[in-house]
Amino acid sequence: MEERERRGDLTALVLIFLTVWVALLTFLLSRNPLRVRIISPEDRAEVGYRVLVDGTLNDPSARLYLIVKPKRGSSWWVQEPIRSYKRWRGVAYLGGEDWGIGEEFTLFVLASHRPLNLLPGEIDELPKAEAVSNKVRVRRVR
Repeated sequence: MEERERRGDLTALVLIFLTVWVALLTFLLSRNPLRVRIISPEDRAEVGYRVLVDGTLNDPSARLYLIVKPKRGSSWWVQEPIRSYKRWRGVAYLGGEDWGIGEEFTLFVLASHRPLNLLPGEIDELPKAEAVSNKVRVRRVR
């Protein structure tokens, strides 16, 4: 009788373990990956020094970092923080008030649930983020 009880206990433990494992695997596979998108300005737009950048995010608990990359040069410029909502808006500054006219810039957003420790200003390399938005190329005309 004791051997049969042990087998029953072991079978119950194995079934519990498998149930928990399947539930965890189902949860992890069903999670939507983080997605962020810039919807405005449009690609190839002609813009001014200060640009309003609008977009969407599927998980407002993520942190967003708006990045500007001048076509010339190897640095990226982190812009002021963006508040995360399903629809978000940020401000990008292209060049300086008196320089950057006629230049091309690329705008994109990094999204991550963990802090990327990016402060506004120039950076030499990008950290790894969970998601990167579409890249929008703009030309500053004023």
